[in-house]
Amino acid sequence: MLSSFFGSEERRLDPADGQIRTYRELQQAAQGKYPEREIRIYWDTECKRVGPEGGEHPMYNVVNDPFMTEVAQRREGEQSQSPFQAGDDFAQSTDVRRDPFLTQQPRQQPASQQGPEQSGRFPSAGQGLGQSDRFPSAGQAQGAHRRREQLYEEVVKARRHWTEVATRLMGPGDLDRKVPVRNILTLAPWLLFMWVLLVWLLLRHFSADTCAVLTALLTIATGTMIALWMMGKRWGPVSLLTLGMLCLLAICSGTIVGGIGWHAYWRQYWWLQTGTRPQRQSAATSAGGMIDAATIGFWNSDTKRTVDGTYVDNLKSAGFKDTHYYCVAPVLSPSTDAGTNARVNFWAVGIDCCQRSGSFFCDDSRRADAGYGIVMIGDGYPCPDCNMEKFRAAIAKAEALHNLVSMPDAVMLRWVGNPRATELGMLWKALLFILLSGILSFLVFGALGWVAWYYGVGTRAFMGSLEEGVRQKLLA
Repeated sequence: MLSSFFGSEERRLDPADGQIRTYRELQQAAQGKYPEREIRIYWDTECKRVGPEGGEHPMYNVVNDPFMTEVAQRREGEQSQSPFQAGDDFAQSTDVRRDPFLTQQPRQQPASQQGPEQSGRFPSAGQGLGQSDRFPSAGQAQGAHRRREQLYEEVVKARRHWTEVATRLMGPGDLDRKVPVRNILTLAPWLLFMWVLLVWLLLRHFSADTCAVLTALLTIATGTMIALWMMGKRWGPVSLLTLGMLCLLAICSGTIVGGIGWHAYWRQYWWLQTGTRPQRQSAATSAGGMIDAATIGFWNSDTKRTVDGTYVDNLKSAGFKDTHYYCVAPVLSPSTDAGTNARVNFWAVGIDCCQRSGSFFCDDSRRADAGYGIVMIGDGYPCPDCNMEKFRAAIAKAEALHNLVSMPDAVMLRWVGNPRATELGMLWKALLFILLSGILSFLVFGALGWVAWYYGVGTRAFMGSLEEGVRQKLLA
């Protein structure tokens, strides 16, 4: 024992009986009772390091302290603070300083402080492998695994799905609701909305009257469905009242949104596909002859310059401030700018791209290789007829500041270097409008259709579902 105490072999505290052992001594104590693998696991996981390696129990000089009273004191203090509660009778009941020869009998310990052999934590010589839990067996490990699985299942049950919470808040709804009815009430109005939207965005370019006729026919059809329901007619599980109301809402909203998209994006784009494209024009060209133009070319591809030196005079621009700067600049040439009162047939326009007077830099007006004008319909920008009065106020300001004379039929345009790229940008914005409208409308009509389906709006069970919900709230 002394050789192992003073040797370099690692020693650890056995929590089962509070004894300090080496691994070899632990093997001898558990020999024939537990397999080698369980002994190694117990050594690595349960036994506490002591001695020089653990830094908790230094070496003791038995010559100066033959009765090892200092060791007893340290053990007594450790056992009062250790969570393992080794339960050693000698260490807990005997004070070797007062009774160095152990003449007194040890005190009887309560059941909670009994040693491992009495409590069953460490098996005695007569105990078998199945009578001790010092080393967990395979069956005990499986039992712990099953307990963890049961705990996990309880946690999962406690976490209710959000749909269950929503169902409790909204009540039972219609008990006879069917999934196909839900699909019809959510998809049919949305598809009708998209159809009406495309009619007013695409077909309107060819015939606005046809758009109005188709919209009127759809309105009559939805009104007929509502009238049939009021007359007592039924169409399978789908309520004609609910479907008719949702479709009528889809027609009205599709017409309104289609009008907004036409005015903001599609009208200008379709005009670029319809209007003329005169080329090799100059600032002296009469604006009255450009009334049907979509783009005007001031560029001479042979000379790689503008015709007659036409340019945007940014020094004679003006900005009308009304929250934003509404900017205008005259399109001039050396021949038209010779006199004191230069006549202006074309005005380059933009928003927030100038100062109160001068410094016009809208679009490609500062580029030497730019020489095309995108005609703005209705003298408005960024959409037809938009901000028309504000641009006219800016023109009047430029006339007064720079001695300019704007012709009565002067054309407002965007000065660009590549009209095709500008046209493609307009198309992308128009298509993006359709995409966003489709996404938002799907969310709106999906929610309305789902609520109508859940409560059975327009069905015979509708009032019954409400009464059932009220009854449950009263009984709660």
